[in-house]
Amino acid sequence: MKETTIKQIFAAFFIFIFAIATYADAQSDSYESLRAQYDQLRLEGKAVRNKYMNIGNRFYKLYTAAPNADYADSALAFAGRAYKLSYEHYLQDADYDIAQKYFRTLYSNYTGSTAADAYLESAELYILKRDLPSARLNLERLKQKFPGTLQEVAANQMLADLQRMDRGGATVVNNSYVTPPEVLGVVSDTPVVIEPPSGTMDIAAAPMTLAAAQNVDIPAGTAAIKAIRFFSAEEYTRVVIDLSKNAEFNKHWLKENPEINMPPRLYVEINDSTVENGVPQNIPIKDGLVNSVRWAYNRPGVTRVVLDSQSIESFTVFQMSNPARIVIDVSNVMGIGGADIDEPVVTPQPPVVNPDPINPNTTVNPCLFGLTVKTIVLDPGHGGKDPGCNYFGMKEKDIVLEVARELRALIKKTNPNIKVILTRETDVFIPLEERTAIANKNKADLFISIHVNATKNGQASGVETYFLNTTNDKSALEVAAFENQASSKAISDLQGILVDLMSNSKRKESAKLAGFAQSQMAADMKLSAKQNHGVKSAPFYVLVGATMPAVLVETGFLSNKADADKLKTSAHRKLIAKGIHDGIFDYIKNICG
Repeated sequence: MKETTIKQIFAAFFIFIFAIATYADAQSDSYESLRAQYDQLRLEGKAVRNKYMNIGNRFYKLYTAAPNADYADSALAFAGRAYKLSYEHYLQDADYDIAQKYFRTLYSNYTGSTAADAYLESAELYILKRDLPSARLNLERLKQKFPGTLQEVAANQMLADLQRMDRGGATVVNNSYVTPPEVLGVVSDTPVVIEPPSGTMDIAAAPMTLAAAQNVDIPAGTAAIKAIRFFSAEEYTRVVIDLSKNAEFNKHWLKENPEINMPPRLYVEINDSTVENGVPQNIPIKDGLVNSVRWAYNRPGVTRVVLDSQSIESFTVFQMSNPARIVIDVSNVMGIGGADIDEPVVTPQPPVVNPDPINPNTTVNPCLFGLTVKTIVLDPGHGGKDPGCNYFGMKEKDIVLEVARELRALIKKTNPNIKVILTRETDVFIPLEERTAIANKNKADLFISIHVNATKNGQASGVETYFLNTTNDKSALEVAAFENQASSKAISDLQGILVDLMSNSKRKESAKLAGFAQSQMAADMKLSAKQNHGVKSAPFYVLVGATMPAVLVETGFLSNKADADKLKTSAHRKLIAKGIHDGIFDYIKNICG
């Protein structure tokens, strides 16, 4: 036998032994054994940083392996707590970021007491970082979601401490006091002294002058802010910051400061950025919600964009691609904006209860909109420079515009009192974020985005209807990637944001509306079971931020020759419109009687 062959046998043997050991080690990581190891680690005092990271990673691996298990939320909680302990001892930003990510994943995906604990522990981390506005927002969110609990008592105590800090008194925050052991089951061992923030400085105002900032050498590749746009109404405002490329950002909420005559304000810091000439430094809005948007350089390469407002109750900040922009949604209605949504959290899918969209018992309120639906916004997808999918000499943008016009006529014929608004009346390009803003600004009761599907192999045929949510469905993610004009990375980021963007009631109502639309289209178009792809969820930018039930309808596959032949005819386009119309009025009848 050759020497190389002997070496290969020994190498294979050692790899086999290593694999067995690794497998055995993985099997030994039960929740109970990890809990015991975590408790022992805490008793050690300040351990080596790698020990915290190791046990945190093993807890997280346990969670990802079975996110539906009874222990999943607790495993995720202890993953966050391990990294939180590491941050408390070593003050490494990487540990802070991972701990916050795990806590956000927990309180965004679960509803039990462990999720309430996560709000508290996330707030404690914010306080350690001296990010008191974010801590306050997390605590208010906890109170809203978990009234009458021990966690609410702890949150009220922490808020009282934060209020004393705002009045200028330093406060010793001891985790065993802020978060009692009967709430968390763990007690931190090191009190942390938090210095009070300055009461004489507007920290949302940039300390660096524009002239000074413009004299700084900006590195090549820095993101340029090209424009700041807004869509505004009395209860809702969307601000869009157009960028030359995606950029990292942080956002903060500051309460009113009467001492320096400053109103409440939300600001976003955009790292590694500069502002192109011609972008106004102060943009008045004065819609009753936002007074103005202003920007300035905070320090070299960091731009602050500030929204001054007297009445913001909730907000969301998220990034979109192709082209790059940062979108800020604010509302004076608690919960519409999804207050304190942090950077994207990529997470395996925990249990999500998707209601039966055709079951009338899935909604507590028998008539969500009072007496009836008064305003419907129809969104013909794509348009102008964006043709959508393009097969057999047809463009998606033309098909869906005709369907939307026909659908509007049918709705008005059935009920002339319903106001129907199209996001575009002609072949013009409208950015995705503007479409939802049109619906919110007009206080629409329903939002329906109309599209035509396509696949590379051209075999798929039929109809499917989507509502906004996260998903693991590969085909659904491919559809979302095309409609979003986004990369898989951007889709992954959006999936993380969505875990807390949309209230459960909106998700349920959107699923129900999707169910009625899909059912009626299938019936009116006489689709086979194979062609009826049903109701699905996926992360669509065009639905993000909608304050009403919102769905996206894929009305056929233009890449399929048989579907394309039908879509070519006005008769079939009218049939599509009739199916959506019938679904809308079945939905209205179901919720309002």
